[in-house]
Amino acid sequence: MNRPAAIRLVMARELTEQLKSKAFQISTAVFVIGILAAMVIPTIVDDSVDRVPVAVTGSGSAEIMLQLSALGSEDEVALGIPVPGSGIRFEPREVSTRTAAVEAVESGAVRLAIVDGREIISMSQPGATGDLVEQLLYSYEVADRFTRSGISSIELLAITTVEPPTITILNDDADESNAVLSYVSSTLLYITIITYGLSVAMSVVNEKSSRVVEIVLSTIRSVDLLAGKVLGVGATGLIQVLAIIGVALVTIVFTENLPIPDTGGVLPLLTVAMWFLLGYTFYAAVYAVIGSTISKIEDLQGVAFPAMVPILIGFFISFSALEGEETLAMEIASFIPFTAPLTMPPRMLLGFAAPWEVLVSVALQVIGIWVVLRFAAKAFSGGLLADRIRLREVFKTS
Repeated sequence: MNRPAAIRLVMARELTEQLKSKAFQISTAVFVIGILAAMVIPTIVDDSVDRVPVAVTGSGSAEIMLQLSALGSEDEVALGIPVPGSGIRFEPREVSTRTAAVEAVESGAVRLAIVDGREIISMSQPGATGDLVEQLLYSYEVADRFTRSGISSIELLAITTVEPPTITILNDDADESNAVLSYVSSTLLYITIITYGLSVAMSVVNEKSSRVVEIVLSTIRSVDLLAGKVLGVGATGLIQVLAIIGVALVTIVFTENLPIPDTGGVLPLLTVAMWFLLGYTFYAAVYAVIGSTISKIEDLQGVAFPAMVPILIGFFISFSALEGEETLAMEIASFIPFTAPLTMPPRMLLGFAAPWEVLVSVALQVIGIWVVLRFAAKAFSGGLLADRIRLREVFKTS
């Protein structure tokens, strides 16, 4: 059997087994349900309006009741001061005296009471609702004073309406959408490496423990077996990621819960995709080496932990991208093959990395992949037929 055919055969077998596995099906279902819950539930909650009955008495009752009716809507209040929407709908109810207002609050007929536009009565701390009412009363008092000074509501609106300040961005690439995209790419790569890197190692260990590998190696070279496993498990991960992204995009379109950020074209997406492939290939080979050194699944977690450390370090360092800042640790980590897939994409997306830095980082990553793949091939051939082997013994047994 020629090498391409052997690799395709192993890849097809790995892909079929992974897609049929309970772990893949359950994890995909959990991710999909989690995304649906995270996007649909807030939409349902946001659509619900908190109706707050408020008792009003004393001076300015009519104007305050008009203000309350407008609060939470997009209308401008009568005095000319716009009130922002809040998801809260106030239901003003006029009462005759302060005593009646207190009784209404105590009986639970209303949540709040306003007396003479200066006092707010509540059974407990009113929280955000009280803050809105306090803001309204402050605006009412200011507007009323301007009105008594002979300034109309139209004139007041003209006085208080100003142009927003000009914001100059020195780094055009460091926008919010790219910061979010960099965080998403780091998170996605982190989850994929942990999940499917371990899947590569588990696949190797399972074959060793069942001795199936002895039969397989009689017809297929160990290097071709390694390549087929990496590609097969990687294709499984890609299918799951695309399924999750597809569900998320469809949910966004139908719920309009989250705007799809403008990532500035195809280049940022290609950046993420390139480093996704580089990072997965590098760590898939690393985990293949790990899997070839043991023969029991229960030993995998302890042996695989050292490989997780640089992934965690790179992941946490990439968090600084959310602040639109570049740290020295992030700059150094972007040139180390173990952490570059998690830290160089944020630097590129935010415009911190110079072109020569990107080229050097990619070159180092490719060299790192080549070295690890060669080492993985020797570890694969030297460790597959052994129950347990130390890494320093890999080359001796190959």
